[in-house]
Amino acid sequence: MNRLNFLPHRKRRQQQQKQRYQLLLASIFATGIALVLVMLLFMDTRQTQQRKRTQILQLAHVRLDQQLDRKTQLLQQIDALKQQLEELDLLQQQRNDTVTLLEELARHTPDGITLDSLRQDATHLSLHGHARAHQDIIHLLAKLNEAGSFGLMKIRHIAQTSHGHDFIMTSSHSAEEIEP
Repeated sequence: MNRLNFLPHRKRRQQQQKQRYQLLLASIFATGIALVLVMLLFMDTRQTQQRKRTQILQLAHVRLDQQLDRKTQLLQQIDALKQQLEELDLLQQQRNDTVTLLEELARHTPDGITLDSLRQDATHLSLHGHARAHQDIIHLLAKLNEAGSFGLMKIRHIAQTSHGHDFIMTSSHSAEEIEP
């Protein structure tokens, strides 16, 4: 019988299989490395995009903060202007009240009385003057009390002088009581 040796053939086939296996292993390894590199590149791109979005949001946030600060400043300025307007209105009203007070005094002051000073502090009114006769002072007091726009007038002081009588009258009134 002839003896055939198939071992070299098997050996070649084993080497070919080993080469194919190594080639397949190398190609899988290369493909894995390529996938990892592609994923790293993709993740880096995503991170860069996310950083850009974050910067845009931060800039928008800063702009909004600036707008809010500006709005707050404007509201404070508006409040300050409103307060100044209220103060001006109050001063105008007080000016009108003073004119009304002087008109009322001129209407109700009888002849023979000279007013030397008039002092108004908040709701307190004080009249200093000179009269020829005592009856003129009483007549002025009665007229001012009848008018009602001065509150209840009271005589605080009367002094007789060589030219007549000096007097001081006081009253507590409010600006709302004075009617034009």
